[in-house]
Amino acid sequence: FFFFLKKKFGFPHKKKKKIFFHPLVQYPGQVFTRARIVNSAFGFDFEGYERTIDTHIKNLRQKIEDDTRDPSYILTVYGVGYKFSGDKR
Repeated sequence: FFFFLKKKFGFPHKKKKKIFFHPLVQYPGQVFTRARIVNSAFGFDFEGYERTIDTHIKNLRQKIEDDTRDPSYILTVYGVGYKFSGDKR
């Protein structure tokens, strides 16, 4: 799937972004809490803020979404976290 992202969107193959994005892409439609994304990407010993995930999501959306204010791929589930839709709405 990362090959698709790189080819279609110019998505970089940086390890940090790949690790961060992988669980969302691997399980499209499944909602991930910020804590779960942090643990997956950075490990349980991460000492930063879970809200850091919001910044990473914003940056990913800028790379792959046509309209970041109305995303089609990375969706916010208010009060819970994020999910990857897998299909453009």
